Amino acid sequence: MKCSECGLINPPSAARCDCGFDFRSGTVEASYVYPRAQDASGRGAASVVPPAIQRWNWGAFFLSWIWGLQHQVYWSLLVFVPVVGLFVPFVLGAKGNEYAWRAGNWDSTEELLDAQRTWMRWGVGIYAAGIAVSAALFFGGS
Repeated sequence: MKCSECGLINPPSAARCDCGFDFRSGTVEASYVYPRAQDASGRGAASVVPPAIQRWNWGAFFLSWIWGLQHQVYWSLLVFVPVVGLFVPFVLGAKGNEYAWRAGNWDSTEELLDAQRTWMRWGVGIYAAGIAVSAALFFGGS
């Protein structure tokens, strides 16, 4: 049975999901399995992803395959496949925080978001530097 709150697949006999959703009453109570963030991250598909981190990830978008290798998202290497590679950065941008949460052991959502901000700064910086070098080569030569 798939939880309508977090999407986790539960055994058919389950009365309650790990995220705290009660299947019988349809209400959400405090999670009894992962009460702390550090217990909820780093569990792969079984990780409970907090809503606070479900937002766009610019670091994953700009540094797609490098970011993917660091966060164990190995399919990010598909960025090198023609046509398919055009879509990979957009998927990583949309789901990057969730992938990072599932792959790493984070003490809090703030720690994850701080780390992803650092990735964003590097990504934007490298992208801007590439544009600057390209413009200098294009317009600077005579």
